[in-house]
Amino acid sequence: MNYLMSIQVLPYHPGDAKLYSHTTGAIELIESCGLTHFVGPQETTVEGSLDE
Repeated sequence: MNYLMSIQVLPYHPGDAKLYSHTTGAIELIESCGLTHFVGPQETTVEGSLDE
């Protein structure tokens, strides 16, 4: 059975030199897993089984 999960990552951290690096890193991790996903303006939605 597949599930949908939506996540949000704050785009800025005060100690971060590059704006959006946390967000970009999270999206790259999701893409590297090969899961079906949609990057929206407020959240990223991922589809997959709980084991994935």
